Amino acid sequence: MAEEKKVERRLEGLERSAKILLALILTSLSCSLVALLLALVTLLTTD
Repeated sequence: MAEEKKVERRLEGLERSAKILLALILTSLSCSLVALLLALVTLLTTD
């Protein structure tokens, strides 16, 4: 019984860290996308 609970707890921790990691990756990707769009807009408007 104790082993099962340990495994469950470990899985919950992994799920939580995976969600956090995913959120961080998505945030950095959207930041990169915004920066790219800004760069494109400035390049196009300065002609």
